[in-house]
Amino acid sequence: NQIQDLSEVTSYDTVARAAPNWKTLVSTLNGSPAVLQAKIGAGEVLVVNPSFDRPVADPGSQDAAKREACTKLIRNLLVYAGYPA
Repeated sequence: NQIQDLSEVTSYDTVARAAPNWKTLVSTLNGSPAVLQAKIGAGEVLVVNPSFDRPVADPGSQDAAKREACTKLIRNLLVYAGYPA
């Protein structure tokens, strides 16, 4: 159930670029960072472009048809973060 690319996920927001200490885990179709990770102090931070959840949270949105792809992406991120599948 993993997403291989973001072609089915609309990104309403943009991260222009990431600082060198940030690792880009997923990029948008135009190459902009969409999911980033960095080690900060003793912990890790995962930054996710915040628009992936819109079709899931609002079934009436214009992107409701992309709900399945967005749900898969959110599940993948939770598993990556250590939550059970």
